[in-house]
Amino acid sequence: MILEKIYIEEAKRIRKVYLTNLASIVEKEDEIQLYVKELENIKNEVNDNDSNGDDYYIKKLLDMNDNIEKIKSLLIPNHEKINGLDEAQKILYNRIKEKHPTITDDEMQDLIVPHIVQIDDDFRKRNQNLYKKIMEKENN
Repeated sequence: MILEKIYIEEAKRIRKVYLTNLASIVEKEDEIQLYVKELENIKNEVNDNDSNGDDYYIKKLLDMNDNIEKIKSLLIPNHEKINGLDEAQKILYNRIKEKHPTITDDEMQDLIVPHIVQIDDDFRKRNQNLYKKIMEKENN
């Protein structure tokens, strides 16, 4: 059985978008860790200084909120795109099943995976270090 090119191209597009967004998250990881570390520092300051007034605690809460917002602004756009791919995968799966009702999931996988592997190979060649980090994240 051969899958129509439109289905293969959509599967490839989904994988490209996934890798691109995951790569963006991984690239921002060091920056995110700085904000996380700052949150930890604020928490420790508050725990170590119980004699400060309300203004001190309000300022520290605002600092924490700022750091949380910075982390969210770095992660949410890519995370939302990745979540949107889940819906795109379901739509692709359903379209293939409608067009080829007798195809099994294993057969579908056998027809699509070689094209996805090529996307991964191309991405890995262009971004070796980043790809290594992505695969570590993907496997966790």
